[in-house]
Amino acid sequence: MLRTRIGWMIEIYAYFKRFLDFADINIDRREKEEYSQDEIEKIAVDVRKNWGLGLGLISNIVLLLENNGFILSKNKFRQAKS
Repeated sequence: MLRTRIGWMIEIYAYFKRFLDFADINIDRREKEEYSQDEIEKIAVDVRKNWGLGLGLISNIVLLLENNGFILSKNKFRQAKS
């Protein structure tokens, strides 16, 4: 089900991309299979620094991500009753 919904998002994005200019994602891309806990913490600190967040709580993570070029989708999953 998740793969289907991701496919839909890709199709929707491709459609709107014909009419709209989307912002680039504002994040350094690092691609590895696995990260150590220390690497994850360093990446988090780097992102906070690059986005000017400081070390406090993030009041609206959705708005923050959208403002940095991410496209988010709400997925509602229902558990089957047993």
